[in-house]
Amino acid sequence: MLTANLADRTISGLVLPFNEVGRTNKGKVKARKGTLKLAPVVTLNTQHDGVHVGLKAEMNEADDGWYGSFNVHEGPEGDSLLAEVDAGKRNMLSVEIPDVVIRAGEIVTGTISSVAAVVTGARSSSI
Repeated sequence: MLTANLADRTISGLVLPFNEVGRTNKGKVKARKGTLKLAPVVTLNTQHDGVHVGLKAEMNEADDGWYGSFNVHEGPEGDSLLAEVDAGKRNMLSVEIPDVVIRAGEIVTGTISSVAAVVTGARSSSI
């Protein structure tokens, strides 16, 4: 579940669950704890469009997945994203891992460089 705090201009939620198959641009892939690291700067975009509308405020790896909070930029794109998340139109976060290494359907290593607020995610729990 993705949540918006309009007063603080932040969105927060589960970024990537562990041990759940995702239907990604690399095929069906599963992530597990301890395989990913964070880029020095993790950006936020909408629908993987590459337009940065925010930056990572905090990201943590828990036993069940990666969680994050993001500061959303001021301006029309940021305002629109906050409103869509608040209204439930965008309800998931989706990771971007450009250097991902996958073996037998599992992520072996990679760096989370960006996160997208999406309408429909790659995970089965998003359906």
